[in-house]
Amino acid sequence: MIIICVVKRRDVLFSELARKLRPCSHLDQLIDVRMSTNHLRHGSAVLEQLIQNDGLLVVGAEYSLETGIVEFFDGVPKPL
Repeated sequence: MIIICVVKRRDVLFSELARKLRPCSHLDQLIDVRMSTNHLRHGSAVLEQLIQNDGLLVVGAEYSLETGIVEFFDGVPKPL
């Protein structure tokens, strides 16, 4: 199984435009990760085929510089 992971650091702003307009909220960062994972899942016929046929996972996560913990929250399969 191959996994592609999109991770954002909790302290990083998600775009140059957002930096100019206002500070980035935690919710903005989570939305950015979800948008990125969704784009990876559906923006390429090759990746879509690998997801459908070969079990490729594209998951989103957040990395905390303070704790060193990575929290996976988008696209993570539920335990059996």
